[in-house]
Amino acid sequence: MNSKHIFQFTTYICMSVLSGCQSPGFFNKPQSHEIICLNTPALRHNVFYASGSAATLEQAKLNARQDLVQQISSNVSSTIENTKTDHDGKLSQLSLNRAKSESTAIPVDQHKLVDSCKSASTYYVAISLNHAALVKSTKLRLEKEIRQAKSSLGLVKDASLYQQYIQHQQLSRQHKSINAFKDILLQYDKKPLSREITAFISTLETFLLSSGNLTVSIRTGPHLGALRGTLEQALNSAKLAYKTDSNDTVASISLRAKQNHYFKNNRHFVRLRAVLEVFRNDTQQLLSRHDLKFVVHSSSVSSELALENAQQALSLKLNKLLSSEPEKLRKILGLEKNEE
Repeated sequence: MNSKHIFQFTTYICMSVLSGCQSPGFFNKPQSHEIICLNTPALRHNVFYASGSAATLEQAKLNARQDLVQQISSNVSSTIENTKTDHDGKLSQLSLNRAKSESTAIPVDQHKLVDSCKSASTYYVAISLNHAALVKSTKLRLEKEIRQAKSSLGLVKDASLYQQYIQHQQLSRQHKSINAFKDILLQYDKKPLSREITAFISTLETFLLSSGNLTVSIRTGPHLGALRGTLEQALNSAKLAYKTDSNDTVASISLRAKQNHYFKNNRHFVRLRAVLEVFRNDTQQLLSRHDLKFVVHSSSVSSELALENAQQALSLKLNKLLSSEPEKLRKILGLEKNEE
């Protein structure tokens, strides 16, 4: 059984036929022949309990941590959904964004091991995290994130639109983390945040709203219009706003190709060599260039069909280049500075 279990039960009988099994136990009822043999402490309202199982001990520990993160995230999100509504009775956009806090922003490094055991070929791990430890770690992470965001926001003054666009990408992610930490503290610390923190968050949100209309444009050369959808899908995945063939943008993503056509052995051949380039619009600086190399395809029917086959092959190359994680895609396109 590889699923994770939440400790929501107080007593279960542990089968003594299993080695290392002690009583009482706390887990969901085991499936088929599997018996879970972990101990349970007395459950407390100010402590999170989580568990994980896997074929290896290390993976079981990882699954338990993931379970812990999911519990905290779900609890905080549920609170937001129940309390943060606008005048129409719907969640405001800000509350929705906060409710979708990234799991990686939740600090669970101070958790403690409750118990671990092995039953048959499966390892089981139980961990706990008290609210005080969560609050302490969250405060430290929030302070660090705000320092970094202040530094990034300080670069915006007198910056060009392109530079504001770059900072918008970075500050948007920092804003998500800051709000995730903020929501955890409001839920478990019960103390109001300092005026300095709330004032900075307000300043940050004002900048994000004002710079949110900055976008990039997509341009495709002759014979490559069919590949526009591949570019659009990649940008949507990376949550990068874009326009089509527009000059009112901070940067242009251009896909162009050279085409050669020839007829040989009663077949039509088309060779395409495409280049993906990203330019900064205000200075025309080349930000990124990727050579997709040659693709050659043929058809016995027509040169148009040969071109269509070549475009499909080129689309696969382009998709392979752009199908990395959204965070990495911005760097591939030259739209974000690589971290030092």
